[in-house]
Amino acid sequence: MHKTTIEVKVDYNKWYGASSEIVEVCKETILTVLNSELTPIISPSDQISILLTTDEQMGRLNKCYRGKNKPTNVLSFASGLKKVKDIPVFLGDIALGYSIALEESIKADIPFIDHIQHLLIHGCLHILGFDHENDIEAKKMENIEINILKNLGINNPYRTLLPT
Repeated sequence: MHKTTIEVKVDYNKWYGASSEIVEVCKETILTVLNSELTPIISPSDQISILLTTDEQMGRLNKCYRGKNKPTNVLSFASGLKKVKDIPVFLGDIALGYSIALEESIKADIPFIDHIQHLLIHGCLHILGFDHENDIEAKKMENIEINILKNLGINNPYRTLLPT
């Protein structure tokens, strides 16, 4: 069982309108990923930070780090730090944009919190080294996401997602 430190910063109060327990939802979701048999074994005391923010902030982050001048739903930044025995390390950051994620959930007819949990899982998997640069990697990552969501009692979102 992982006792990973998960720091959650909410810098946009509308996140609390989605759930008064949004911080706990974020932590539970990340711990579910880390405790999954489908993800690589990591130290039980690593650290991840989550930022729940505005689309404007996501746009700035996306432009600065990815060279894309538009907001996005989720960004993840792996620290790239290597393990030294069982010494805790900072794994990385995940940032979520409120309005774009809300719009996506409405278009796909998925409960907003379910969609947020999916985005957190997706971001966490990137931090753990998963990617979707080709069809094989994408299908593997998608299947892991679906299984982790199932563990959280959330239906497969790929059946209902609309093309973007």
